[in-house]
Amino acid sequence: YKYSIDEAIENNFLSHYEYHPIFINLIDEEFDEYKEKTKKLIIELNRKPEEKDELKIQEISNERASIVKKAKNKTAKLNEMIRSGKYNFCNSVVYCGQGKETDTDNRIIDIVTEYLHQGGLKVSQFTSKTKDRTRVLVEFENGYYDTLIAIKCFDQGVDVPKLDKIYILSSDALIRQTIQRRGRVLRKCKETGKEIAYIFDMIALPPNDLIEGIGVKPLVAKEIKRMTEYARLADNKLYSFKLIDELVYKYNITEDSDDEQETYN
Repeated sequence: YKYSIDEAIENNFLSHYEYHPIFINLIDEEFDEYKEKTKKLIIELNRKPEEKDELKIQEISNERASIVKKAKNKTAKLNEMIRSGKYNFCNSVVYCGQGKETDTDNRIIDIVTEYLHQGGLKVSQFTSKTKDRTRVLVEFENGYYDTLIAIKCFDQGVDVPKLDKIYILSSDALIRQTIQRRGRVLRKCKETGKEIAYIFDMIALPPNDLIEGIGVKPLVAKEIKRMTEYARLADNKLYSFKLIDELVYKYNITEDSDDEQETYN
């Protein structure tokens, strides 16, 4: 038996939500690396079936995805959002990338934590290494923490009805993850009377002046795929789909805009 998010929202078992894409650009060095990984991926994908190494293809794909997840402008944009005072980070979870910033020795989760601290927020990290995660969740529910900073372990098996906002700096390509994360933030909460939730999603695009070339379409197409899934059930879907249409037009994205359709000589 299946009961979809669509049905749960329609039947008022889950709250409604708004979806807000936040656009950032990869810096030149990041996109150069992304492009080199794409070239390697194209070579592997275009081998004869008997010569393909699926493990190598997956390894290159993961390395390339990591570039997007750890994009430097994501933490910079988050800091800008915190300092602006226009965004409410109470009752929220920030999903950030795993590992260290590419040009420093600082963990991304520690950078995000420090920015939120500087913004006057009470925060706690929530990862597989967090001691007594149950206590952290209880304290979050009771208002001791404003914001939790997570990597992946908040995606499933966690029920925090009070949560009403998520900020996504890092995502996997799997639609399953968008469903899990959306499910976390859409839980009804009698205590707060939550009726609507908010999803802020950082969308990585090529450097500002780049609209074509190796790696451009696969990058934008993958981001559009996630945007479309989040947008389709949002109360403000007309706004979100307008932004998607603008990306499709600007980058000439089609259903065939993926790695296997790229050519590299």
